[in-house]
Amino acid sequence: MIKINLLPVQKTSRNDALKIQGAVGALALIVTLGICWFFLSEINGEVEAAQQQITDTRNAINDLKKIVGEIEDIKKRKADLEKKLEVIHELEAGRLDTVRAMDGIARAVPEQLWLDNYELAGRGIKLSGLATDNQVIAEFMQNLSSNPQVAGVLLSETVRQTKEGYDIVRFSISLKFEPKVPATPKDKQG
Repeated sequence: MIKINLLPVQKTSRNDALKIQGAVGALALIVTLGICWFFLSEINGEVEAAQQQITDTRNAINDLKKIVGEIEDIKKRKADLEKKLEVIHELEAGRLDTVRAMDGIARAVPEQLWLDNYELAGRGIKLSGLATDNQVIAEFMQNLSSNPQVAGVLLSETVRQTKEGYDIVRFSISLKFEPKVPATPKDKQG
C-alpha cells in the first residue's frame, strides 16, 4: 500500500522558516540592543569619570590659586621687609655721618678762626663764623677740601668788620658732605 501525504509541505515549511527567521531576527535585535547597552554604559562610565576628573582638576586649580595668592602676598611682604632692611642699613650706615662731619670740620678749623653757626640740610652744610683775616679762611677752606668726604667747598660771603677794637672777617661757607658709605648687603650680592 502506498501512503500519500496530503499535508501541504510547502505551507508547513514556509511557516517554520518564518518562525525561525522571526526568532533569529528577534535574537539579533536583542543581541544588538545588548551590545548597544553595554557600549552605552561603558561610554557613560567614561563620561562620568571624565566629569569627575574635571571637577577634581577645577578644585585643584582653585586650591592652587589660593596658594599662589598666598605666595604673592608673601612676596609682597618680603619686598616690603627688604625695603625696610635697606632703610635700616642706610640709617645704620649714616647714623654717624653728622658726627663724622662735625669731626672733619673741627679738625679743619685753624687757629684764629671761630665757628658760630652750623646748619645741616640733608648732605649740605652751611658754616659761618669769624676769622682774623682772609688767609685763615683760605686755610680753613683748603683743610676742608682735603677731606675726602667733603665736596664743593664754596665761600658764600666775607665781610670785614671791627669787633671790640679788633679787625675781623665774618664769613659764610657752604659745602657738601659725602660720607663713604659701606656697601649694602644687596650690593655685595649682586
